[in-house]
Amino acid sequence: MHLIPNLITVSRLVLGVLFFMLYPKHASPLILLGALSDVLDGFIARAFHMTSKLGEILDPIVDKIFWILVILKLYLNDIIPAWFISIILIRDMIFFAAFLYMLYKKIDRFKATWSGKLTAVVVGSTIFISLHETCPFCMYRLYVLCVGMIIVNILDYYKRVFR
Repeated sequence: MHLIPNLITVSRLVLGVLFFMLYPKHASPLILLGALSDVLDGFIARAFHMTSKLGEILDPIVDKIFWILVILKLYLNDIIPAWFISIILIRDMIFFAAFLYMLYKKIDRFKATWSGKLTAVVVGSTIFISLHETCPFCMYRLYVLCVGMIIVNILDYYKRVFR
């Protein structure tokens, strides 16, 4: 029964690869479908008691891969700046190191947090807006907002890991 949410999660990986290969065609729908699949897999898993340890681990990994494929392609096409993609990649490396540490120490706190969900919405929305926005100053302000959210998220994650 845990198969449905995990299939939705894996579909996000396919959407990321399609975005990377097809950009700029279908860019907006692919990002929206990817974001929707991230909400849908967790909702279905919780609502229908289909949660699993595999899904708990797979979902954030696939989510990171999806967004890395999207931002890398946008960077390669001069849509988002190098400093922004660098901050996102550094954040992901920090989280991956923390994830490995938690596995090593057998710390079972992989569940999503409010700061992670809010940061995902802000960063995802900013990336989506970057497809259509032509005002560099406007985008710069959104990128700075994302950096602030990323800092809050890292601090929240640190508190969870080392409490």
